[in-house]
Amino acid sequence: MRLCARGVGHCFGDRVVLRDIDVGVEVGETVAIVGANGAGKSTLLGILAGIIAPRSGSVTWGGTRLGDFPPRVRARSIALVPQDVSVPFDYTVEEIVDLGRLPQRSALGGDPEGPGVVRRAIDLLGLGPFLHQPFASLSGGERRRALLALAFAQISTTPGPRVLLLDEPTAHLDLGHQRALMEDLVTRAGAEGITIVTVLHDLALAALYFPRLMVLHAGRLIADGTPQAVLTEATIETIYGTGFSIERHASSEIPRVAIVASAPRPRP
Repeated sequence: MRLCARGVGHCFGDRVVLRDIDVGVEVGETVAIVGANGAGKSTLLGILAGIIAPRSGSVTWGGTRLGDFPPRVRARSIALVPQDVSVPFDYTVEEIVDLGRLPQRSALGGDPEGPGVVRRAIDLLGLGPFLHQPFASLSGGERRRALLALAFAQISTTPGPRVLLLDEPTAHLDLGHQRALMEDLVTRAGAEGITIVTVLHDLALAALYFPRLMVLHAGRLIADGTPQAVLTEATIETIYGTGFSIERHASSEIPRVAIVASAPRPRP
């Protein structure tokens, strides 16, 4: 099974946000989409999830157009974690995560695996202490982890290939939770064959944990490859302008983008 976008373009009103995007992601791949604000990253992720219909081009999953799948069937294999959501009801964390099981329930509402799956997802994201706490009362990082748990619960019992699409999954997370989340995603992808496509602003995390980076700029895909090949001085200058340097790890050659201060720091 392969998730493919061919000739994808999109606009909001008169504003073009994506132009002629051609990408394909294989089963079990882990890919990060990077770029400046407004590059079209979140829009592309929504199109790959089937949540946004592109104005031009198409997206296929296993050779079948995403739009040809009933939403319930598509949601069993493809889960999208947005940057944030507003919840109109006073759901607890447990109830939020349980919503991920809706696509898996039978016509009569049966889901014998559901309670165990929900509990494992909650434990995986360290949400046990917040189990009965209202979702709306959580911090930004805690809400993010609850939405990730929902996505894991949504696709974890689906046989065959699955895709997890994440929009800024490390936003609002402290360094410890960022590291734990990234390592868990990589481990899950390898052990379970889950395809992961994530939008990241943190180029250091992207280069460290993802063997493939897609770079968007002004709605176009301008680079696609390994961090070593993609994160070059020329690409960084195109995206962010001047004032940056590239440092490379001595043994792995993994690049790290460093900010070059335009003025010296004031003395304390």
